[in-house]
Amino acid sequence: MSELAVQQRTLWALTDDISAWFESREMVAAQLAEPTEDRAALTTQLAEIDAALAKLGAELATKTDNIAGVLRRMSTEQDALKAEQDRIHARRKTFERAEKWLRDYVVSIMQSRGLKQLKTESNTLFIRQSDAVQVEEPAEVPEAYKNVTVKMPAWLWRYLVSHADPTGDNPDVQAVRVSEDISLSAIKKSIKSGVDVPGADLEWHDSLVLR
Repeated sequence: MSELAVQQRTLWALTDDISAWFESREMVAAQLAEPTEDRAALTTQLAEIDAALAKLGAELATKTDNIAGVLRRMSTEQDALKAEQDRIHARRKTFERAEKWLRDYVVSIMQSRGLKQLKTESNTLFIRQSDAVQVEEPAEVPEAYKNVTVKMPAWLWRYLVSHADPTGDNPDVQAVRVSEDISLSAIKKSIKSGVDVPGADLEWHDSLVLR
C-alpha cells in the first residue's frame, strides 16, 4: 500500500479492516484448536494475519495521534478565541461606562445652565425625557400584571388535558416548573391611563441625544 493511500485511509475504514482481520484470525485460531492436517498452512496464515493486524495497529496509532493533534489544536484555538472574546467584552463594557458617564455629565451641565440643546454646524446635542417602569415591591404588584410560564413533562400536560375536572385526582404537581415575571408594558399602560399600580411606579429619565 502506498504512503498516500495510507494517509487517505479514514479512521472508519481502518477500524473496519481491523475488525475483519480479527474475525479471520478467530476462525483460523479455531481451526488450529482442532486436529487438522493443514496445521502448517494455518500457522502460516495466522502469522500473516498477525502481521497485517500489527501494521493496521501502527497505522491506527498514527491516525489516532493525528486526530488527537487536530482536536488539541482546535481546543487551544477555542480557548484563545474565548480569551479574546472576554478581553473584547471587558473593553466594550469599559467604553459603555465611559459613554454613560460622559452623557450624564453633559446632561448635568446643560440642566444646570438651563440649556435645551447645544448646536454647532455639524452636531446637535439635546435632552430627551423618557420613562421606565420601576418595580419597587414585586410582591405587591397585582396578579393582573404578572405572566406565568409553565414547563412540565409531556405526560403531565396530557394528563391535565384529559382530566380537566378539578374534582378529579391530582397528578404530581412537583413535576411542574413555573416561572413568573411582571409585565412592565402592562403596568406602564395602566399608570399612563391614570390607574395606580401597587408596588410599581414610573420613573422619568433625562438622556442625551446626538443628532
